[in-house]
Amino acid sequence: MKYSYAIFDMDGLMFDTENLFVTSFETEVSHATGYRFEREQLKNLIGINASRTQELFPQLFPGCPVSCSEAYAISHVWMQNYFDTHGVPVKPGLRELLDFLKANGCACALATSSNRSVADYYLADAHLADYFSVLVCGDEVSRSKPDPQTFLLAMQKLGAQSPAQCAVFEDSRNGLLAGANGGFPVFLVPDLIEPTPEMQALCYATCKTLSDAIALLQ
Repeated sequence: MKYSYAIFDMDGLMFDTENLFVTSFETEVSHATGYRFEREQLKNLIGINASRTQELFPQLFPGCPVSCSEAYAISHVWMQNYFDTHGVPVKPGLRELLDFLKANGCACALATSSNRSVADYYLADAHLADYFSVLVCGDEVSRSKPDPQTFLLAMQKLGAQSPAQCAVFEDSRNGLLAGANGGFPVFLVPDLIEPTPEMQALCYATCKTLSDAIALLQ
């Protein structure tokens, strides 16, 4: 194993929830508010925490008749109904990668921009909580990704001495920048955002699925 520790983003990387989030705004929130939410604008909210979302929302959606909190409440109901019916959707290769890391004694942390309550719910629903000894969530840091604070705190809690000891797994531009800004090797597994040449240059490797990273970790 090249690394003693692994740090995972959550939405869009471990769970196919970013796509559900965008779909909920394009359909349910747009219908309820009469305001048309565009997919490309919604992508700007990927990988940031709630406080940063509150700041950006009025800039991204001028003239929206409801507040950020009201729009997210509508989205939350739609997504919860989906989870109640289908469960939280797990991304391909996640369980294989987590099993590989566990078998090789690699301690794992979750470092997400989502709030702790959301992370706890997703992990419990997917029966994945036991894989993670450390959780750092968006409501527990003062600076959102692309600031590296979330990853640096996860590294500290894992007991790692250097970012070079930690493989970071991300799907978003903001997450990739957070990892790169902190000096971490980042394995990029793209979700909704197609990696640009700039993003490719910042990451250690790009993988189609999480299980594709296994060969690169040995």
